[in-house]
Amino acid sequence: MTVNSEKNTTALIIFVIAAALLSTAQTVVTTGVVGIMADFHVSSTLAEWVYSSFLLVLGVMIPISAYIARRYKIRSILNISLLIFLIGTVVAFLAPNMIVLILGRVIQGIGAGIPFQ
Repeated sequence: MTVNSEKNTTALIIFVIAAALLSTAQTVVTTGVVGIMADFHVSSTLAEWVYSSFLLVLGVMIPISAYIARRYKIRSILNISLLIFLIGTVVAFLAPNMIVLILGRVIQGIGAGIPFQ
């Protein structure tokens, strides 16, 4: 196995793990809506925005990510998108109210939407 082949295999493994993490972020909130409603004392309509905002931003990022993919290397794109996703995760984790939680999910959506066009 050559060095270049090993690099490609490592990059593929990292990409698959990242894709699994980002995909899990889409579905994990669905089961937690009832808990979000109880913790933040909000209606189901407002709690659903936690899920909907993520998917909305994910959809908006598709055409933008095509532009980004033409301009930058995939390794840089993946690193930056994972960093953005991590920032969104921290914001959502530390959210004191519903608005900050939705903002964290929007940031996560930006990070999740960049590498997957």
